[in-house]
Amino acid sequence: MTYRKLDPEKMRVIGMTFLFLHEDMPEGEVNMMRTKFHPCGTVACHAGWFALARGLKSTCEYGYSDSASDMAKYLGFEDRASLEKYFFEDEALWGNPDADGMFCFWAAFGGSRAELTLETIGLHGLQVADRVEAENERRGLA
Repeated sequence: MTYRKLDPEKMRVIGMTFLFLHEDMPEGEVNMMRTKFHPCGTVACHAGWFALARGLKSTCEYGYSDSASDMAKYLGFEDRASLEKYFFEDEALWGNPDADGMFCFWAAFGGSRAELTLETIGLHGLQVADRVEAENERRGLA
């Protein structure tokens, strides 16, 4: 895999977004296995919550693919699949071998299904940002 310089600040924005969402809605459901809409107005995965926080959700249905694609583009990737593939191939940056499930599987964020919260996702995002920053520095790309 060819290393690609990522912007750790954008990863931090994602992490902080989830920590702020957790402050506003500590009971916020993150059900990676449900694809129907729920109270946040988007799909149940973290990309739906991210889209809601960034004001990307339109008044019409805003589905799984839309929100996951928006998050990938925000991070500088072509699409959701390229984002998942990148971190799946470099699991040390992601922090575990389940990055390819980041939009559909709780294990992508470590812990257990019961422990998956907006806060858990936010903290994971901040850890990824730290690893990305360290790798950029190690490669002289900072």
